[in-house]
Amino acid sequence: MNEKDYTKGIGYYNSKNLMLLEYLIQLQFYQLFKINGEDLASGDGLELYKRLAYLKTLLTKLGPVEKKL
Repeated sequence: MNEKDYTKGIGYYNSKNLMLLEYLIQLQFYQLFKINGEDLASGDGLELYKRLAYLKTLLTKLGPVEKKL
């Protein structure tokens, strides 16, 4: 019987889940910034915005990779 090694795929899904969790956490901070009326164009708001854009780009690019698994 052929046994396949799924450990690489499981590692991929664990990493993706951690990225999704981080994205959701950053979205919550974004909502707090908006509720409090803080400026997103400078300081911590700008860093938050950059981090959200980075995570969204990564998650979008992982879509085709996931289809191959």
